Amino acid sequence: MMGPGMKFTRRNLLNAVGVLTGASVFGRYAAGAGGSPIGAQVAQVPSLAPPAGGLALRLRFPDGTSRTFSQAAAKDAGDYVGRFVRQKCFIAHEDEWTVFFRPDADRSRDEVVVERGLIHLAPGQQPTHILEPYTATIFKDGKQIADVTVPRHWWLARWRWQSAPRPVRRSLHDLIAMKAICPLGKAALYGAKPPQTAISWSGPMDTGGLAIGMGGPGERAEIGAITEYQAVFLLDGRAEALTTMLTQAEAAGSMPIWARDQISGALVDVYEKPKIGFSSGEPNIPVPAYPYNPDHSYNEYLFRMDVSHIPSPTYVPWLLTDDPYFYEGLEAIASYCLLATGYHREMQKLPGLVYPGETRAWGWGIRDVFRLGAFAPENPPSWLKPRSYWRKVVSDNLSFTRPFTESPAKIHRVFRLFTRSDECEQWMRGFVMSSLGWAVWSGFYPEWSEFTRWFAGGLLPFVNGRSGWDRRWPAPYCVKFLTMRDRASAPSMLAVLDQSWDSHTPDSWAEAWKLFPKWVSAPTTGLRKTSQPLDPGRWTDPDKVYENATDSPYGIVESAPSGPFYCIMMRAALAYAVLSGVPGAKPAHDWLHSNMPAVCASYGYDGTSYKWSVLPQ
Repeated sequence: MMGPGMKFTRRNLLNAVGVLTGASVFGRYAAGAGGSPIGAQVAQVPSLAPPAGGLALRLRFPDGTSRTFSQAAAKDAGDYVGRFVRQKCFIAHEDEWTVFFRPDADRSRDEVVVERGLIHLAPGQQPTHILEPYTATIFKDGKQIADVTVPRHWWLARWRWQSAPRPVRRSLHDLIAMKAICPLGKAALYGAKPPQTAISWSGPMDTGGLAIGMGGPGERAEIGAITEYQAVFLLDGRAEALTTMLTQAEAAGSMPIWARDQISGALVDVYEKPKIGFSSGEPNIPVPAYPYNPDHSYNEYLFRMDVSHIPSPTYVPWLLTDDPYFYEGLEAIASYCLLATGYHREMQKLPGLVYPGETRAWGWGIRDVFRLGAFAPENPPSWLKPRSYWRKVVSDNLSFTRPFTESPAKIHRVFRLFTRSDECEQWMRGFVMSSLGWAVWSGFYPEWSEFTRWFAGGLLPFVNGRSGWDRRWPAPYCVKFLTMRDRASAPSMLAVLDQSWDSHTPDSWAEAWKLFPKWVSAPTTGLRKTSQPLDPGRWTDPDKVYENATDSPYGIVESAPSGPFYCIMMRAALAYAVLSGVPGAKPAHDWLHSNMPAVCASYGYDGTSYKWSVLPQ
């Protein structure tokens, strides 16, 4: 096992993972290195003279046709200059194809990126997926240096060939010192075991073990502020975790989300095109018909995107390696969280609004927007967005919070619901807290402190022991506070701007708890029906969490949890609240933290806890 403090030579690193230079695979762990914030290191600088000869690409298709692109004929789009990497970029366009030739400025490494798709189609032109394999041949200075078989190519997706992997340059300590991620620690693992298998990169359009049907329910390793594999590598330095982490970062290119503006060469600008979207947009971004299998089952290789479950597979790998390809993945995922639909952006007159239709969707979208607003280059090359763009997006989302914080409705004034008013899944609110907590703790967004404290007022009452809610059931799956008194039917809604629903809503957390045991047993709650109602009268220990597998078995006790995840998420959310300076968060966190070993042990738990192991230091 590799520890974070161990050092390896480049040759040893490559040999350790069985990597051959020139394959589209990755290097191993190298010694961490400090440095100034990345956002201050990436800049538009005068382009250096290109290497003699340069790179070229030939694509050959099954019908006998071919396309050829060359660095010599491409446009110099400016250099990426990072703490460890200076990479040139020459862009060639032909019809729906965009090819990036990217030699390092010191000529030590070469890269070719192949992207396919358009956001504006010519009359009669249709978006299409390529479902048959094609061959890509890479040349340098007129000599063939690689052949790549591309098994399929999705519209608005990309892949790359690289002559060598980029080594890991930073450690967990470095990332915390940069305020790039919050502190992690093994004290919050509660018996979780790291994954033992490695997922290796198989080539273009591989999905890296990420969920293809992104909208599927349930906890999984890639969902979180960071992924499980990223957290395992950062904490343990495990080779398997590094391999999988980098594979999944590479797989961001396979996602059909790379909506690039043909004029600027960068991803779509929502302020230049404020109504554009993948759905409900004016215009809609063109997307081909879904390529079902012959039996009409889903294609097992094409991501079905969903903002509510979207991972962040590239942020930590970019921080660790300074690989601009991974940084672009961060941009693409953040952009997709804006472009998924144009509906709410248009309705709220906020072009930069992250999709708010599900609380978790907003939490994950703002996660990556916050990161770009902190670390994006101030004066980037033309193919990247400047920090000012992402700061404007952040500002739009802060504007979106104000109707909630200013509303007189009890659902916001007492229970602090955001972004949805009609239901409350505390674990989704925990997702949001993980993004808000980092934003405030990092010091990049002091203007979000007030909202973060307001929002945390909807989490602490579950656990602080003073609100009237019995903290021995700290993490209910779902509570519909809005209509808890009479179980009235309520439409899906964002902010409630008046008191028209107040007669249906409890006056206090104490009233909500009094109603809760009967509410979860009611036939109209929509929750799972079980044989034994929730009965707090049987609880004898005033300091014990009864939301566990022994005292409240799944399938027997009404609304019993299916696992410890809900408590794990609540504990992490409270840790983020502590880090962001929320008053009263520390004792609430410490109480739940003291109960977590028993809660997890009741399930025989050994699952995904590394990514939620944030510590309230």
